[in-house]
Parts: sequence; structure tokens; C-alpha cells
Amino acid sequence: MNRKTKIIIALLVVAALIASFIYSMYSANRPTVEPDLSAGRAIQVSKEEIVIDTGTCKPDLRRVDTLSGATIIEVAGKEFDVCLLNYGPALHDRNLNQKLPIRCAVPIEREQVKFPIFNRGIDFAEIEEYCE
Repeated sequence: MNRKTKIIIALLVVAALIASFIYSMYSANRPTVEPDLSAGRAIQVSKEEIVIDTGTCKPDLRRVDTLSGATIIEVAGKEFDVCLLNYGPALHDRNLNQKLPIRCAVPIEREQVKFPIFNRGIDFAEIEEYCE
């Protein structure tokens, strides 16, 4: 091996060590968040249905996946005597940061609303009359 080859190999090894060090530093600082599935959430999802607590109407945001696609559901909070709900298809944003096209004002006297989950999607017929 000539001198140029040895220098190139040494530089490549040093570059690989620096890249490895930078990657380990970067991955150490990345957050590892577990999904919050606690009972205190306003939106509870099971395999068969979604239950939203409109009585307390605590702000919450969930993505629900079905065979035909995903839906994002948001409890926006209380406004006077109604609970504001938004929902729509999950189009492209994995961070759930998108405008939801359907807005509903469900009376808080309903306490809970339940939506069945089917393979073709979620049936929001129970609150259809409160939506725009």
C-alpha cells in the first residue's frame, strides 16, 4: 500500500467514528414517548367502539386506524353548554397537526357519545345532528 491509500483509509475510519459518535449523541436525546391510554382521557378507544366523555369535555386528540383508513378525533373543549368535537380523515400528517373538516357542538347533557368502529370506518351518526 502506498502512502495515499493509507491516509484515505485513516480519514475514512476517523469519519466513521465521528459519524457514529454524532449519531449516538443524537439518538440519546430523542424522546421516547409511550402513548397515553389512561382511563382519564376524554376519548377512549376499544376494538369495537369509541367513547367520548362529553360531560367533562377535557381536551384530547386521538388517531383511530381502520382497514379503510385513519380518522383523527379531537375534543376541543367546552364552550358554554356544549362540548366541541372535531373529526376528519387522517390525510398525511403523522403528528396529527391538520385542520379537521367536521365540527360538532354536542350538548354536555349527553354525558357520553359512542361511535361503533367498522372495517370501513367509524360511524358518527349519533352526533350527526350537532355537526356542521
